[in-house]
Amino acid sequence: MMSLHSRFIAMIIGVALILLILLFVRKRYLEHLYSFIWIVIGCFFISVSLFPNIANIISNLLGIEFSPIGILVVSIFGLGAILLHMSSVVTQHNKKIREFEKKLSVISNKDK
Repeated sequence: MMSLHSRFIAMIIGVALILLILLFVRKRYLEHLYSFIWIVIGCFFISVSLFPNIANIISNLLGIEFSPIGILVVSIFGLGAILLHMSSVVTQHNKKIREFEKKLSVISNKDK
């Protein structure tokens, strides 16, 4: 069972994360597509703080005896998935930039 202190910290993390993401979307630092993933993570933290049995269920499914570690494992997996997705997006953008540079160099060589 999660302590009251752990639940309070999870609530603060969830609320702060959601508010920060909403601020980033408002200032256009983050696109809506990526903000949805982070808001889901914030809602996950809030739901764990309100319903601590979720932590026990997740830990039991993963075969982990200490429930906060189960939450940590799920969080690390989620962040890893986000990093993998962002890496693929960056790779695609780098390919497009290289293609653009090649086309631009061909155009600039024609002008000479």
